[in-house]
Amino acid sequence: MIRLADGLDRGRAQAVESIEVRLGPSLVVLGLNAQRDTELEVWGARRKRELFEKLFDRDLEITTRAVETRRS
Repeated sequence: MIRLADGLDRGRAQAVESIEVRLGPSLVVLGLNAQRDTELEVWGARRKRELFEKLFDRDLEITTRAVETRRS
């Protein structure tokens, strides 16, 4: 998990605001919520997912969703 977290902060800009996790019998989906581009963070986490998949015997998918900001 720490390896994935490190990958998700690859740009050290704290681009990922929150994560939604969906668990299935053979798949874990991490849904990233962010207000800015997270291409680098997704790339970083995908590079480190192999150990997660091996340890938990599940595939890991990482998706991104833009968070809408409220305007006053």
